[in-house]
Amino acid sequence: MTQKPWWVATSWRQVKSSVLHYLRREHRARTDQQAAFQLAIDLLEAQTQQGTAKKTTKTSSMKDKRFRDTDHAKIRARLLGSGSKYATCLIDFLHAARLTGLRPDEWPTATLDPGPNGSGPVVLIVVNSKNTQGRSHGPTRTLTWPTLDQANISVLQECISWAFRADCDERFEADLKAMQRLLHDVCRAVWPRRKEQITLYSCRHEFAAQAKRVYSPAEVAALMGHASDATATQHYGRMRGSKGKLSAEFPLPEPHPDEVARVRAVLDRRRQRLNDLSGGGNGHSM
Repeated sequence: MTQKPWWVATSWRQVKSSVLHYLRREHRARTDQQAAFQLAIDLLEAQTQQGTAKKTTKTSSMKDKRFRDTDHAKIRARLLGSGSKYATCLIDFLHAARLTGLRPDEWPTATLDPGPNGSGPVVLIVVNSKNTQGRSHGPTRTLTWPTLDQANISVLQECISWAFRADCDERFEADLKAMQRLLHDVCRAVWPRRKEQITLYSCRHEFAAQAKRVYSPAEVAALMGHASDATATQHYGRMRGSKGKLSAEFPLPEPHPDEVARVRAVLDRRRQRLNDLSGGGNGHSM
C-alpha cells in the first residue's frame, strides 16, 4: 500500500487484485494465521484508487505497443538516408521481428528451414528465452509459413546470420543497444512530439496484435512462446481491425499443434487449481 503513489490507477488495480488473490489463498491454507491474513485482506479491500499517480514515467509506459505500416515505412525511409552503419541491420531486424514476433535476444539461436528448393513450407525454430523461468510452453517454439516469398525468407536469413555472428563475436548486446539508440533518434526526428515511441520490442507487440485477429488465445500463446494465454492477453498489443484481414507484407505463421496443446494443458491445470481454491474441489485447499 505504501507503493500506491507510484502506480497509476490501472496498475494499482492489477496489483491489488493479485495481492488479494494471494492473501485469500493463504487465508484458507494457513489456519494458524487466519486472523492476520483476514486483517490484511480487510485493509487492502478498503483501499481505493485515491492517491494513485496521475501519470507514470516508467519506461514501459513510454513504449509504443503499436507499429503501424505507415510508421514502419517512414522509419525505413529515414534509415536509408541516415548513413549509419547500423541502418541496414536495423531495417532487416524491424521487418523480421514484425514477421515473427521474436524477442530481441532470441535471434542468435533461431534456425530457419526454407523447405526444399525454397518452395516451403518455411519453418522457423526458436529457442524460448523465458523457458528457464517457467514462463514458456517448452524449450522451443515452431513457426510455420505454408508459403513465404523469397524477399521475406531473405530478410529472415539475414537477421539470423547477423545475430549469430554478433553473438559469436560477443558484440550482440552492443549491437542491439546501438540499434535501439538509432531507432530512438530516428523516431524523435520524425515524431518529435510523440510521448510513446517505437522500440525494438514494439515489433513483438504488433505481431501479437495481428495474431489475435485470426488465432485463439492458446494459438497466440504458442506463437509467442508463452506458457498460457494470460501474458499475451494482458501485456501485449490489443487486437485491432476485423478478424481474417491479414497483412500481405507480414503474413502470419501458423502455430505447431503440439505446442498449442501444451498451452491448453497449462490452462486446464490453472482452471482446476482455481476451482479447488474456490471450494469447487470438495472444499479442500491447496
